[in-house]
Amino acid sequence: LLPPIKEDTKRDDDTSETGSELGDGPEVDHFEFGPVFEKLPHLEEFRVTYGVKDCGMNFEWNLFQFTTRDCLLLSKAVKSCKTLRKFHLCRSKVDDDKVRVLISHLLDHPSLTELDLSHNMIGESGARAAGKLINRSKIVKMKLCDNKIGAPGAQAIGHALAKNTTLKCLDLRLNRLGDDGGQAICRALLKNTTLTDLNIGSNNMTEPTASILSQVLTTNTTIRTINLSCNRVGPDGGKQLQEGMEENSTVLEMDLRLTEAGQESEYCINQILKKNREDDRELRLQNEKNGIGATWRGTPALRAPRGREL
Repeated sequence: LLPPIKEDTKRDDDTSETGSELGDGPEVDHFEFGPVFEKLPHLEEFRVTYGVKDCGMNFEWNLFQFTTRDCLLLSKAVKSCKTLRKFHLCRSKVDDDKVRVLISHLLDHPSLTELDLSHNMIGESGARAAGKLINRSKIVKMKLCDNKIGAPGAQAIGHALAKNTTLKCLDLRLNRLGDDGGQAICRALLKNTTLTDLNIGSNNMTEPTASILSQVLTTNTTIRTINLSCNRVGPDGGKQLQEGMEENSTVLEMDLRLTEAGQESEYCINQILKKNREDDRELRLQNEKNGIGATWRGTPALRAPRGREL
């Protein structure tokens, strides 16, 4: 439903140019999902984005705010849904205060395994709350891409990740981790034995992060997919990654697009990845032949740098 059209009120010349552009009107609460969830006792997946569709000439910025009441009602509704496995809340301007309220209701949820809070406004305290959730839930996949998480938030997530035994996929691309945050995440992988998929692309990382990641490649036998795209690791970082990959037989995909890692290093890494995939395929076929369940399902496609074929 569209909001009612408000009658124009006279304003002083100094304030007439601001108005709704700055969103100074009262916040507008959105739909309450609690009564709906009560009628859906077997709900397993829920995706929602807060806003107003087709508002036309009634557009105001405050219509697109995820209000405090919205947050509290949604948090209670999700907490009450004991069967929920996947929860996606994207593009809703969720900030630190609201994500902390939301996560406080998700702690120890009995069935939640996938959480997507991408394209919001989550910063350091929100990332610390996410780190707490990692070790107080059954979450297997967490996406926090395109937020405002910096090094302190990444360090909190890394601290949780070092002790975690359930999370398999972590997406932190398009944040502000920097080398301090990137190194914290990579150091956690020296201890973690469950994470298989890591995306830290577009986080302003350079050679120091690549150096720690090289150590991870020589010791970690669980990680399968790593995305480093759009981080300027440079030729030195590329050589260190190559040295790490020469000691690795389990990583199946590494995205090095727009990293300036150097053509020679990228070529050598891609050759190693190709061999790892072939070995993995042979192992899975042998396991199937012997009646043993495959440990890795779905081999990713080989991804070459743009404009270049292997």
